[in-house]
Formats: sequence, C-alpha cells, structure tokens
Amino acid sequence: MNGGLFNGMTRPDFTAYFAQLPSDALQLGMFLEADRMRSPRITPEDLRNQIDVVKEEIRITQTNRPYGGFPWPMLTEALFDSDATKHDGYGSFDDLEHATIDDAHSFFNAYYSPANAVPTVVGDAEPDAVIALADRHLGDLADRPVPARPDFDEPLRTAVVRVEHVDAFAQAPAFGSSYRVPDPATDLEGHLAAYLIRTAPDRR
Repeated sequence: MNGGLFNGMTRPDFTAYFAQLPSDALQLGMFLEADRMRSPRITPEDLRNQIDVVKEEIRITQTNRPYGGFPWPMLTEALFDSDATKHDGYGSFDDLEHATIDDAHSFFNAYYSPANAVPTVVGDAEPDAVIALADRHLGDLADRPVPARPDFDEPLRTAVVRVEHVDAFAQAPAFGSSYRVPDPATDLEGHLAAYLIRTAPDRR
C-alpha cells in the first residue's frame, strides 16, 4: 500500500491532474501519469459517468443554489468578447448530452500531447532522480502537434458593461464588479503594476 491522493481539476483554459504520494512512490506516480497520457481507456460507461458528474456539479454549484457561482461566470460575459475567454467552462447540458466517445478521443489526441503538457514535481525528491524517472516513463511518448493557441488578446474596456442575471433562489439582490487588467503576454509591466496595486495592503 502506498497511500496518497489522486485528483484533477479543470479550468476554462487548462486541465490539471495531481497526485500526493510518499517520496518513495514517485516512480509509481510517474508511471501512472505516463499511462494516462499514453493509452486512455474511454468506454461508454466512463463517458456516461463523467457527463453525470459534471451535470451534478453544475446543479450543486451553479443552478440549484442561491447566488450559484456568483459572480462567475456572469462577469466573464461582461469582461470579454471572444468565445475563447467568455465561455463559462462547463458547457451546456445539451452539449454534454451530445458528447460521444469519438469526441473524447479526438479531444485527447488534439490536446493531451507531450507538447501541451507540463509535468511538475515538488517535495522530497532529487532533481536528477526526477529527470531520470521522467525520461524512463515519459521519454517514449509519441509527440503530436497541438492546435494553434487561440488569440486571447482583447483591448481593455473603455466603457462600463452591465449584465443582469435573474436568480430564482436568491433572497436579495447581489452586485459584483471587476476590472480587466493588462494581459501579461502583451503588457507584462502593466500587468505586474495592476497586480501590485491589487495585493497592496490597505493603509487607510
């Protein structure tokens, strides 16, 4: 028995799988991650299970509770213009129900390539040993090109944009506001300055 924790999380622009294991089980963790990238086994039962899990998560966190998900994803609708940045990340129930095994395999082949992955190891491990294990377990993974990264660059807002959302479960109105900071990919100095202002202590 090795003990430990395996889980994953998704965001609109990335998926992260993580494992917490004893240091002497690092090889096992590396093997499992390589196996995930090498040969996923996606069955109709697996797909049905995951669709149901995501739908239930949407119900619990978004649609069946007061202020579900507030202020996200409502604010993204006001902050962004492109579909790549304004979508809520979950997708609709209709999209989920129409997902197929072929869709899952196509998505995997397009995005789960070594060229699109960043393995990261932290903790009680020697760098040379980690590199050797990575080379042993990940080194023979077949590389595949990844789709071109969408253009996320959008001009900063020059006017106020308001979005209204009706929440049948809310007992009282709620208000959320946000300001889109400069993109670090195109204006790193401006982004860092905005980050500094946001994290500066209030000295009033």
